[in-house]
Order: sequence, then structure tokens, then C-alpha cells
Amino acid sequence: MINFRTSANLVRVLALAAFLLASIQTTVSAENLQSSTLLNYAGHSIVEFYSCPPGTDIEQNGKNLLEGMPPLNNGASISITYDADQPNYTIKAVFDDGMFAIWENVDCSEMITMTIYKNGEDYKVRIN
Repeated sequence: MINFRTSANLVRVLALAAFLLASIQTTVSAENLQSSTLLNYAGHSIVEFYSCPPGTDIEQNGKNLLEGMPPLNNGASISITYDADQPNYTIKAVFDDGMFAIWENVDCSEMITMTIYKNGEDYKVRIN
């Protein structure tokens, strides 16, 4: 169950869902869409978050799913939707300190939660 504490969170969730749906490159029916939660525990706000199919140049073809939205602050989460028929993605997170991380072939096939976190000097992604 999602608890919307402010209307800004509701707008953020709806806008991200719209961006994710727009980024799907093939026509899919509603039963092929999966919902999940993106959690930010990286110690910095995420100001841009890109997604694209593997083997695609994320710099050229990735879509900024946070475009027009406020940064996803450390400790915050949002709901995301993805195409279950495309279980692997390349993702990129850009942080408010100018650093970024790219992960290729992230298996989202059974994703409930995607957590971005920092381990020492490295940013990591964990799928649960």
C-alpha cells in the first residue's frame, strides 16, 4: 500500500509512471506492466534517473524518468512501472554532487524494490 503524505509525492509518482510508460518501446498490454518501488539510500539526492533496454546507448536513448520532477532525496522512494516482457534494463542515476553510476543488464524480472545505495566509494543497485 502506498501512503501519499503530500500532494507533491502523488504528483511525483504519477509523473514518473507516465514517463516510464512513455519510455516503453514496444506496445504492451496492461497485464505486461509491473509495479515496483525505487528507493534512494545513496546518501545524495538523485536528480536524474535513466532507463533503457540493454545494448542501447543510455546516453543517446535513455529517458530521464525524473525530468520535470524534484530530486529524489536520500531516504525517499517512488513507485515505478516497467514492462515485464523486457526484464533487463540499463539504468543510470545522476546525483546532486555531480557523480553518476551506470548499471547494465539489471534483472528486473521479479523486482519488487530497486534500491540505490552507496557502499564505500561505490554506488550499488539491489533488486529485491
